[in-house]
Amino acid sequence: MDQPQYSRRIKDWPEDERPRERLQQHGENSLSDAQLLAIVLRTGDHASGATAIDLARRILTTFHEDLEAVCSASISELLQVQGIGPAKACEIKAAFELGRRRLARQGGGLVQFRSSRDVAQ
Repeated sequence: MDQPQYSRRIKDWPEDERPRERLQQHGENSLSDAQLLAIVLRTGDHASGATAIDLARRILTTFHEDLEAVCSASISELLQVQGIGPAKACEIKAAFELGRRRLARQGGGLVQFRSSRDVAQ
């Protein structure tokens, strides 16, 4: 009996399931963390047949589904994830750094609520 092929190329997936197309059609809020990370990764791992989604899930699993832990991970820690090489580790670090810089330019992004008026605003 043939095994189902779970790691087929994302290009072969139905268009509405592909991360990039889904982002274009429905916006970034419609994507999971794994799908967003897969877009950053761009490609899978040819050696293992893993798709970019597979790699993204592997990363998230390694770091206990904690994006802050992924963000804080060093390049050498990211390299410990099977299928992640120096280029992909650098892409991940660069994407998180861009997000960090944007947040810093917004004043840290932390909002303090001191009254019900603050919440309403």
